Amino acid sequence: MRILEELLLRDLTTSFKNQALAANTAWLTDQQRTESDGSVQYRVATGEWIDAASVTFSDSIATSSSALTDIQDLQGRHVVSISTPGFVYPLFQADGSKAGRALAGGTDWLTDKTAKDAEGHVYYRVSTTEWLMEGTGVSFK
Repeated sequence: MRILEELLLRDLTTSFKNQALAANTAWLTDQQRTESDGSVQYRVATGEWIDAASVTFSDSIATSSSALTDIQDLQGRHVVSISTPGFVYPLFQADGSKAGRALAGGTDWLTDKTAKDAEGHVYYRVSTTEWLMEGTGVSFK
């Protein structure tokens, strides 16, 4: 599931005031529910749901089209800042698969390369084999 919008719901009527999912990030879901008005929501964490209209689905995060391409060396010293404390940002491998680790919000990371996936998302290399996807809360300096 890939997030299009950020609104995160606690229950059928209450939204979180200080929590959101970053746009263009992938999440696993294990449950679906339907409200009385017919709208569908998916569970992304215990007690946390997102509207079906805010997501797109794929069978797998890692496909040949999600592999990183157009890898470019950066000249000079560059930093990727993650501005949202309390959130974690998943890392990816060059083949587009999730690395199994994440970076905490409110931190800065040196980067030496950029890349893109088939959808045009920009990634920054933050370790020898791990990449951070640009998006809400991620800025390049």
